[in-house]
Amino acid sequence: MSKNKNILDLEGPILIIGASGFIGANLLRACLEKRDDVLGTVFSGDSWRLDGIAAPHIAFLNLEDQTSVKSLFNRFTPKTVFDCSSFGAYSFEDDYERIHTTNYVSFIRLMELVSELDLAAYIHAGSSSEYGLNSDAPSEGTSLIPNSHYSVSKAATSHAIAYYGKVRKIPVVNLRLYSVYGPYEDSSRLIPVLCEHSLRGTLPTFARAQVTRDFIHVDDVSASFVE
Repeated sequence: MSKNKNILDLEGPILIIGASGFIGANLLRACLEKRDDVLGTVFSGDSWRLDGIAAPHIAFLNLEDQTSVKSLFNRFTPKTVFDCSSFGAYSFEDDYERIHTTNYVSFIRLMELVSELDLAAYIHAGSSSEYGLNSDAPSEGTSLIPNSHYSVSKAATSHAIAYYGKVRKIPVVNLRLYSVYGPYEDSSRLIPVLCEHSLRGTLPTFARAQVTRDFIHVDDVSASFVE
């Protein structure tokens, strides 16, 4: 499969920020299947998605602590960075200060740090939530009209990426992801809930019929990160 070849072709070492999350964990596992120079970061909460991964491939990182960030980058010296850090995507993640600090302020600090490094690529996990009120089949160039703190923070980061990429010439891109599903997804999400109900021969409560979503498997997302 081309995805496997592309993982081998990436310039290393490879750093995956937010590896305890759904997408980060899948990326870390996919990369470790093919090479050893891969490190995933964790911060807080249950890291159950990383069960079975050897300790040398996991490191603590507090994005709000510049000492923690600089120490990790100086020690590991990555050439490729996958940034899957995020907060606020779930309804129970409602601390607006942490949403903006994690998703935007910490990203700006990271960009200023990596601007001094010789990176090959920095790939950031964006969100379809960036479109906000403009979510009716938008194109990539559709205006962003945020409708929540999370949406604002991700949209702001998208604009920052355009600045750092086009003006500051950092090799950074934003992947605006739609409803990703697959292994290690949070149990509260639609696909796991649907699977659980199907085992009981029932259906969950759905949104109104006029609401549509585009779903993509996490393996395809992992492939898009490394291509």
